[in-house]
Amino acid sequence: MLRQGLLIRKQQQSNGEGNVEPRKSSDRIKLSKDDEENMKRKYQRKCNIRFSHILTVVIFIYVLDFLLLQHGISKSIIREKEDEVHRCNKIRSETMSTKALELSFNITYPLPSDVTISAIRSLYKGDKLSSNFVKQVLQSSKLQLASLPSVVSVTIPHKNVGAHIAQHTSSKPTYLTIVGDTHGQFYGVMNIFAKYGFPTPNTPYIFNGDMVDNGDHSVKLLLSLLMVKLSCPDCIHFTRGNHETEILFGKRVYNEISTLFGTENTKELYDLFVQTVREIPIAAILTGRRCTSLVIHGGLPKHNMTLEFIRNIKRDIDPPKDSLFEGLLWVDPHNQTGLGQGRRGVLFGPDVTESFLNRHNLCSLIRGHTYLSKGYATTHNNTIITLNSAPKRRGHTGAILQVERDMMKESLTKGIHTFDAYSFPSLQEEEWQSFGCFEE
Repeated sequence: MLRQGLLIRKQQQSNGEGNVEPRKSSDRIKLSKDDEENMKRKYQRKCNIRFSHILTVVIFIYVLDFLLLQHGISKSIIREKEDEVHRCNKIRSETMSTKALELSFNITYPLPSDVTISAIRSLYKGDKLSSNFVKQVLQSSKLQLASLPSVVSVTIPHKNVGAHIAQHTSSKPTYLTIVGDTHGQFYGVMNIFAKYGFPTPNTPYIFNGDMVDNGDHSVKLLLSLLMVKLSCPDCIHFTRGNHETEILFGKRVYNEISTLFGTENTKELYDLFVQTVREIPIAAILTGRRCTSLVIHGGLPKHNMTLEFIRNIKRDIDPPKDSLFEGLLWVDPHNQTGLGQGRRGVLFGPDVTESFLNRHNLCSLIRGHTYLSKGYATTHNNTIITLNSAPKRRGHTGAILQVERDMMKESLTKGIHTFDAYSFPSLQEEEWQSFGCFEE
């Protein structure tokens, strides 16, 4: 075809066809300088656009390549993490029975602090304690609590009280921490310890009732607190709340024990749990140098109330209906004078509070029993402080009260500290190392 084209071209030239005279230079279009500049700018703009397109494509290719590479790395990391978790779970399941057996021995009193911390940490991580060990903890705690009066006396410690306090805590100020309702929030209480310090003789705690029920970890929480008291009786104190009654916590606690320790051990451990809870004292008298307070879960259910009434209560049972015992755990304050009737039981007014405090030379009454979105409330001219330490939802806060030996009625509220709700465990290794500052 190329040859045919050339032949046709030659033939046309020989016939005089297709002769095109070349354009003379004088015939060419002459452009002004402005036109030439415009053409140059247009050409430059086209080049720039083409360059930007090419650059965009190159960048896109590099970004895509990077993302694909990262996706491959992420998938690899995820696979490695999954393998690690699988290996850990396998090792944990293989050693679970060994860990449980390590804590199966005859408990000595006081319980060694390293055993207590090890057991609490095992519960925190989701490991199981042996049913035999738990049985011994409950039996020992029942005897320990039964030996206490219904109204325990707690003195806010001086500095360096107790010969067995760890050296690194001796320079810290001494105070006592009062915790309101905790309702089975085991992880929340562990975070309270991490934030405000583990119970020691210099920094003891009072848990003011409702430690069980409502939450998912009532058994874990109470076992942990009982073990601390078995290791260091002066480090922690309890008062009984209205939820420390079988009719309220029964089903929830029974199911939790069954899950933790197996159905074959449930009945025996549940009965022991109920018996132990029933031995918890009803109230505490908190003595400082300038101010003495009553710590009780509910309040004052009658006129002319005295501490002697509380001391004489038979407490190793669930409170009988409409009894003074039941009233102490269920009452709420109101702003009207005298006694009234509320939806949960008796209401007591500021005159009842004032009369009781004056009769016993007390400066305040510290209670729980009420859910408060900000964690605390003051009533009756600041003579009553109500604490809730179990925030239920995001945006709500819990509260604790820290009191020093030189506390005064006017400055009590300055010891209130609030904290946000805890939704998951977050204790770090260094926080665990700070636990257990007491020694047997």
